Amino acid sequence: DELYKKKIFDLPSYSDGFFTIDKKFNFLTEKFEYNQKPFEIVTAKETKALNSQFQRDSNIYISTKSKNIMLSLIVLFLGISTAFITAALLSSRIELEEKIMKMINVLASVLFIIFAISYTFAENIYSFLVAPYAEAVKDDEVNRRLIFTALHETFITYLKVAFFAAMFISSPIILTQIWKFIAPGLYKNEKRALLPYLIATPTLFLMGGMLVYYLVMPLMIKFFLSFETSAQINSLAIQLEPKVNEYLSLIMRLIFAFGISFQLPVLLSLLARVGFIDSEYLKKRRKYVIVIIFILAAILTPPDPITQIGLGIPLLILYELSILSVKWIEKKKDKDNA
Repeated sequence: DELYKKKIFDLPSYSDGFFTIDKKFNFLTEKFEYNQKPFEIVTAKETKALNSQFQRDSNIYISTKSKNIMLSLIVLFLGISTAFITAALLSSRIELEEKIMKMINVLASVLFIIFAISYTFAENIYSFLVAPYAEAVKDDEVNRRLIFTALHETFITYLKVAFFAAMFISSPIILTQIWKFIAPGLYKNEKRALLPYLIATPTLFLMGGMLVYYLVMPLMIKFFLSFETSAQINSLAIQLEPKVNEYLSLIMRLIFAFGISFQLPVLLSLLARVGFIDSEYLKKRRKYVIVIIFILAAILTPPDPITQIGLGIPLLILYELSILSVKWIEKKKDKDNA
């Protein structure tokens, strides 16, 4: 009975002797089962073999348990880390959405206020836009006028004038808000590289609009007035009477066409900074660019040579200035890398 109560590995080891068990002996582990019938002799050699087997299985069991515990700890750590990362990303996303909504609300409020003020002075703003036409026809003996052929035409035209004026006046505020939104995510060198473009973009657009207002429009109006004819015995007079909305559409189309086209140096400089083009690339393709520029000028402007040349020549000058700008960027890059 005493032997039965002990594990078989606790039994003494005899080199020549033997011991007997008078009751059925069961020995169970995760790997094997040892059954001995009553009065079966178990030698010391068999006991030693079983002892070794038990030690090996115990080591495997402990190693497996340790690995399972370590794996559980790793999974727990990853779960906690994922939870923290998810919470941080969710917080960042909420903060980002709040910033975007705040920026949109500010821009919408500013745009609405400026639009309301602009509509109050829509007639004066429209008179300012009509000034090139008035200046071109002031010496004519004919009584000039602008007409509208629909009841709501003038009202809609004033709404468009107010909207365009609001967009133009609020553009510095819009660019400032965009800069405040993206600036925190930029390095100092990126801020220094991007800030000149934020200044150059509205400046070049304004230069394009001024070219339309003070040079292109007066020349274009005089060109089209040259097709007027006086009344003859067998024919009627052909006289220009522009519609209110058509004149606004024409001048705003030209202002936007010239303003956007004048962004050519900004576009080419940005492409040079990212390494997409270089000065040699622009030089080799100069002849193709000349053709493309005049094709775009023909598409963006009315079908007359005045406006096409008025847009094409400034773009060619800006293209050459862009080559110089790209060269300067390349020299600065080489200096920084040296």
